[in-house]
Amino acid sequence: MRVVTWLDKLTDESNTWFAALRAEAEGDFVSAIVLYLRDATESLRQGSLVRAGLSCSCAADCLVKTGDPVRSRNLYHEAGNVYRENFERAINVSVREALWSLERAYECYLLADDSDGAQEVREIYKPLTHRAYPFREQEKLQLPRPDPPSSNKPNSGTESRPSDAELRKAIQEFLQSRGSSKGRGVPQKPRRSAQGGQIDEEDIVNQLG
Repeated sequence: MRVVTWLDKLTDESNTWFAALRAEAEGDFVSAIVLYLRDATESLRQGSLVRAGLSCSCAADCLVKTGDPVRSRNLYHEAGNVYRENFERAINVSVREALWSLERAYECYLLADDSDGAQEVREIYKPLTHRAYPFREQEKLQLPRPDPPSSNKPNSGTESRPSDAELRKAIQEFLQSRGSSKGRGVPQKPRRSAQGGQIDEEDIVNQLG
C-alpha cells in the first residue's frame, strides 16, 4: 500500500487549503474566501490556532480584493484574536512562537483598524522582546507594519462561484466555531501570566531557544 506523504496531502485536489490558494490565484476570490473559512473552521475544531488565523486572514485579504472592506475588517480582527490566543498558549513553551503570534496579531489589528487592540499587543511585545533579546539593536525589535492588499476585480466567471448567501454562511460558521472553541476550552499549553503586559521574566529566560 502506498504511503500518503505530506506533499500528497498538500497537493490533493480535495485539500481545502490548496483549493483556496488555487481559487485565489485564478482570481476567483469569492470561492477562495469560502474555502479559506472552511479550512479555518476545521482548523479550530482540530485546535490548530496558527492555521486558523492564517486561513482567516487570507479570507480577509480576498474580501479586500472583492471590495468588501467592512467584512474584511471583521475577519482581520478575528484573525488577530486567534493569534493573540495562540500567544497565550505559546508563551510558556516557545518565546519565538509567542513573539511571532504577537506580530501577526498586531498586523491583523492594524488591518482591522483596531488601534486599541494593536496598542495592547505593542505593550506586551516591547518588554518581552527586550527581555528575550537584550543585545539586539532597538530598530530590529520593532513590530512589522502590514501593506494592505489592493482591491482587484474578481474573475468574471460565475458558473461555479458560491453565492453571497454561501459566503455569509461560511463567515457565520467560522465565527460560531470561534465561540464554540472558546467555550469548550481547547487544551492550551501551560503558561504563567501574560495578562496586561505582565510577563514572567524568569520563565522567558528559561524558555528561550
